[in-house]
Amino acid sequence: MSMSTPGTRKLLIGLIWVFTFLLVILCAVAANLPQRPDSPAASPSGSSAQSTASRPASLPSGSSSQIAGSSTTTVIPGTSTLPTMPSFPTAPTVPTTSTIPTIPTVPTIPTVPTVPTVPTVPTVPTEPTVPTLPTVPTIPGGSGDFDEAKFFSESVFIGDSVTLKLQRYCAAHPDALHGAKILAAGSYAVRHAIAQPGSKDVISITYQGQKMRPEDALAAIGAKRVFIMLGMNDIIFGVDWTIGNWKTLINNIRAKCPDIEIYIQSGTPIHSSKDKENLCPNNTRMDSYNQALEAFCAENGCYYVPLAPYFKDANGDLADAYCSDPYSSSNPNGQGCHFTDEGVKLWIRLLKYYAATIER
Repeated sequence: MSMSTPGTRKLLIGLIWVFTFLLVILCAVAANLPQRPDSPAASPSGSSAQSTASRPASLPSGSSSQIAGSSTTTVIPGTSTLPTMPSFPTAPTVPTTSTIPTIPTVPTIPTVPTVPTVPTVPTVPTEPTVPTLPTVPTIPGGSGDFDEAKFFSESVFIGDSVTLKLQRYCAAHPDALHGAKILAAGSYAVRHAIAQPGSKDVISITYQGQKMRPEDALAAIGAKRVFIMLGMNDIIFGVDWTIGNWKTLINNIRAKCPDIEIYIQSGTPIHSSKDKENLCPNNTRMDSYNQALEAFCAENGCYYVPLAPYFKDANGDLADAYCSDPYSSSNPNGQGCHFTDEGVKLWIRLLKYYAATIER
């Protein structure tokens, strides 16, 4: 039996109390018992004690019998009635170990389903508004007013890679500008036009297989007029610096060809994909350049041909329909400034319009 349980300890303590109680009772009974007559301690000195065998068999006088019901209780003098033995206490009931109630299981909270994200409807881009193009006037023939074929056949076009596109288009369509000569080179600039051909880092135009400066090529051709489009590769170094180089170029041409008519075409806009590049001739700088160029033409007796406004979209960038090389991750070499065939057609249309209507 384990002594560590509370029920066992209580049972042992109860038994100890019972045994102690019995011991006290027994001691009390023993103390009340009379001494035997024949006991030497109870006999007077020198007297003879009556032996147990000589005790009378009858009860002494004065003894009494009590009849109660059918049983007789005889009380012997000198003796005491033994007390009734107490009942042993019932052993305490060991309490049953209480069962620890089972903690109810917390019900699982159902997972709230994720609400699907509503996809963002992409904004439909607004089609850029292309400015209304001027109508090329009907040119009367045979009256000597304006001879378009003669005008352009006596003209020379000088420019950079933008003019190279015009050169290739006219090579495929010889009647587009009536056989006008076109001298162009990629990355050509005003600063190159005034430099010595063949020098380090100098790009030159070529006529009859030879690198020449513009004034020398024009003199060799015997041109009556020249259309020049340059500056896109210069203005990253500053508008004022570029205009200063224009002054040198015009003086050089007039020194060799004093009677030549000079038409300076505006720079054309940049596509929006490349417009914000820091190292690119962006549209803000291009607009400032064209304003300065128009003022230069007015001061130096040159004709200014404002092409730029007709190639812009509603945001002032080169319209998508006219750009052949927009910049993108799939076309990292895109410059955002060269024309499609549609752009070249518009360019030729504008040239004819200004040739027919410009005041001479």
